[in-house]
Amino acid sequence: MQGAICLDILKDAWSPVLTLKSTLISLQSLLCDPAPNDPQDAEGKLTTPRKRRANESVAKHYLTDRASFNKTAKHWAQAYAQAPANKQSREAGKVMTDAEQAGLSEASVVQFTEMGFPREKVVS
Repeated sequence: MQGAICLDILKDAWSPVLTLKSTLISLQSLLCDPAPNDPQDAEGKLTTPRKRRANESVAKHYLTDRASFNKTAKHWAQAYAQAPANKQSREAGKVMTDAEQAGLSEASVVQFTEMGFPREKVVS
């Protein structure tokens, strides 16, 4: 598993008109609505049967044992992408702010809101 992403606008359908925001929205859409019944060969490199089976095994894991798949995905996100361990702040009982949940520092959000930007737009 290489971690490649099969998203047409990153390759064949790329256009200079696309913004980073539209690209990230497309990526978010793909991640929120996976197609495990049709696992993709994102880079066209899954030429060996072993590599194809590995790719298909992720999709099979997703389809057959979603709880275990989610646990594995959470582990990978925390281990390799520095994802937070949970949605709670380090202080017991304190819920994270919308800025923290979006991966932003509260200080940065305050700076932008003081410049006149609406908080909802800064955090989204």
